[in-house]
Amino acid sequence: MSALRERLRRFLAWWFAELTGLVPARVLEVPADLSKPPAECVSAIESACAGRARRVALRLPDDAVLQREVTLPLAAERNLAAVLGFEMDRHTPFKAEAVHFAYAPLRRDAAARTLQVALTVVARRQVDPLIEALRAAGVQTRSLRAGTTRLDLQAGAPASARAGRARQWTLAGLGAAAAVMLLGLPIAHKLQAIASLEAEVEGVRAQARLAQRAREEIARLAAAEGALLERRREQRAALEVLLELTRLVPDGTWLSHLNLAGARVRLRGESTNATEVLGALEGSGAFHGASLDGSVTRDARSARERFALSARVRGDARQDKH
Repeated sequence: MSALRERLRRFLAWWFAELTGLVPARVLEVPADLSKPPAECVSAIESACAGRARRVALRLPDDAVLQREVTLPLAAERNLAAVLGFEMDRHTPFKAEAVHFAYAPLRRDAAARTLQVALTVVARRQVDPLIEALRAAGVQTRSLRAGTTRLDLQAGAPASARAGRARQWTLAGLGAAAAVMLLGLPIAHKLQAIASLEAEVEGVRAQARLAQRAREEIARLAAAEGALLERRREQRAALEVLLELTRLVPDGTWLSHLNLAGARVRLRGESTNATEVLGALEGSGAFHGASLDGSVTRDARSARERFALSARVRGDARQDKH
């Protein structure tokens, strides 16, 4: 048992030493004057790095950086880097392989199904000669800085550096796997439980979306039905008013104009006795407030009285609207 403990102690000591080696060295931020030859910039940067970190982040001048806001479909958010790389020449004057770029989602419009993205682009031809010169001098360029935006250059590291990092991460992964097995933590079971819960949650969300769409469709149909019923009610009310006027208007009277607006009806026409028409409307149970609109005149040829009068329809809910 003591031998097993000693082997375990040695393994853990080795593993923690390897993990400590993975901690990145300090990165020094230095300005990059791209108007000067790369050799001059390297000398200035090496002076700034003297006795300190040999890993730098280059702060770029504003005129070397292109920043703009682009609109993408909301579904592109799942793979923004690939989508922006594919459409780079549509949003900028460059192709994707000719630039270093960074991005950040800004706003989502669920109704329009769109996503606003801040895109920052730096042409490789402007910065790569300096990056290569620094690399030859033993200085690693880890990132570019444009304002508050960082453009990570890990993807552009040389093959030897990538291979070294791959070996480091492989060792770390093996060590982590061994530690998990030694400690006996049931991480796999927990991850499986989490995945199962996420699947259940997604199922509930899908049902909620279906229910929401159903509610919206029911509300739309109810609104359409209400509008149709209102139109039918108005048409029926107009027919009832017309029938009532036909019954009330005395013989010897004819109408040249009838207008029903809301609860008010206006009539113009000729009659042997305009006052009799006014009294018929006022004395009915269907109208009230009947009055002549202007004076009554007599037609010289027909000897009839020309009139214009108005009244309100009694008991109509539309009176409240007018």
